[in-house]
Amino acid sequence: MSVPSAEPTRYRSGQRRWIPWVVAVMVSLGFGVVWVRLFHLHVLSSEKLRVTVQQQAYVRLQLFPTRGEITDRHGEVLAASVEAPSYGVDPVAVRCAECLCGQAHRVLGIDSAECLRRISTAQGRFLWLRRGVWGKDTRGLDTLDEPGLVRLRERARVYVYGNLFLPVLGGVGIDQQGLSGLELTYDSLLRTEPVTVLMRRDARGRLFPTIEHVLNPPPPPLALRTTLDANLQRIVAYEVTQGVRQAEAAAGIAVAMESATGAIRACAVVPNPPLGSAHAPLVSDVYEPGSILKPIIAAAALEQGLLRITDTLDGRNGYWDVSGHRITDEYPLGQTTIRRALALSSNIVFAELAQRLPKRVLYRYVRDFGFGVPTGIVLPAEASGIVPKPEQFQSQTPLFWGFGYGLAATPLQLACAYAAIANDGVLMQPRLVEAFWEPAQGDTVILPPRRIRQVITAGTARQLRELLISVVEEGTGQYARIPGLAIAGKTGTAQQLVDGRYSREAHTASFVAIVPAEHPRMVVLVMIVQPRRATSGGQVAAPVVRRILQRMAAHSELSAYVRL
Repeated sequence: MSVPSAEPTRYRSGQRRWIPWVVAVMVSLGFGVVWVRLFHLHVLSSEKLRVTVQQQAYVRLQLFPTRGEITDRHGEVLAASVEAPSYGVDPVAVRCAECLCGQAHRVLGIDSAECLRRISTAQGRFLWLRRGVWGKDTRGLDTLDEPGLVRLRERARVYVYGNLFLPVLGGVGIDQQGLSGLELTYDSLLRTEPVTVLMRRDARGRLFPTIEHVLNPPPPPLALRTTLDANLQRIVAYEVTQGVRQAEAAAGIAVAMESATGAIRACAVVPNPPLGSAHAPLVSDVYEPGSILKPIIAAAALEQGLLRITDTLDGRNGYWDVSGHRITDEYPLGQTTIRRALALSSNIVFAELAQRLPKRVLYRYVRDFGFGVPTGIVLPAEASGIVPKPEQFQSQTPLFWGFGYGLAATPLQLACAYAAIANDGVLMQPRLVEAFWEPAQGDTVILPPRRIRQVITAGTARQLRELLISVVEEGTGQYARIPGLAIAGKTGTAQQLVDGRYSREAHTASFVAIVPAEHPRMVVLVMIVQPRRATSGGQVAAPVVRRILQRMAAHSELSAYVRL
């Protein structure tokens, strides 16, 4: 038997010695690739991967912004942002769309068919059902076993007194942005930016809120303190509502203002404009003022020296044919005084006084009392009113201005003009906001009263107030009379233009009071629009003012306004 040669064995062993080296190199290269990949993932691509993971595991949502509180002058909250449930849907995770939409209909009033359509046609992984649900029993949805239903808590705007302060506060939209009133004017101060949160998706794909993942929380909004008085607002709103009902009228407007500061303490509109409507009757609607304008004519004549309190005036026995027009009086007067002419609201006497004034002088006094220009109130959509310039006058314009026709003013302009008479001739800018403050820091910014101009002298203003007392004591405003309280006031009854002609059926009945007449603190204006049971301001509006003042006198916190 031959013995195998040892040489080939040595050759094969030499061949195998390179294999470990190859394996080592390959392993090293593998580890190198892994380390390079890890470096790429953790360093170079980390941000991209983080975003990708968030996109797959989270849903980014914007929640309602928080709005700052609005309070009355005493700090009583009128508008607040409160936590309220919101409901959304992950269409992919919905197990029974019919069950979900049926319950949403029962709880939220959502149309079931529309709900099903939205879920079936949704493109993404989230859609809202209803947000900021306040004042509803939502237990039917809160206890629903539906993996596709997403429950959240958001901030919703709540008005503590309902629509009571709507004419001034205004309202917000579904996105919590201001739509009207103070909510719109100060939207940028009252509203934070929307809050962005991440919703986490679990292993089954269901979304859960992770409020701890709030992204870049905004600073808290400012709070706002108004000039309004909640107690007086309740009184004024109630009495104007009653006055509109009793007169079977189309509408009513009232405003109560401090004469020395221009602070509006109450403002009521009946019926209220729709929530969110930019229409604000206090500053948007204009009316021919009628006889309420007569004290302005008297002020101009007294200031210009064309009239003295002791002068004898001619009432022409109730009829005056002039410039192709017949001017008549309800209470005919012959030779009379300015006191008697104002008390019985003589159209003839004041038409003649207005005609005696030079056109530019007449125009200047009407403008200086604030007619034809915005008051500067912070409410949006304020109208300037309608006051023709002297070069636009027709021959009868001064005559008609004498008893309040041929020009138009907002209710607020009328109240401001009488506040100037009450304030010794100084016209103040009307105010609705007293202060802003930061709830967290406590820093407060006070907005002080603003004087506009001296319209007439203090002496003329006092003479006017004495004359206006006679309107209530012995004239057309007797239904506003309150024993023991001196009231300076004026009635107004103006026919409204309908289809270009003055209507015998459509009137604006108004009454404005200055109280207390000797040392005024407040002006109260009430306008009843298109009353049906009676038409004159003395019959329709004056009793409403009387009831407001009586209730103020009986209220411990408001009585100071109506007593010396």
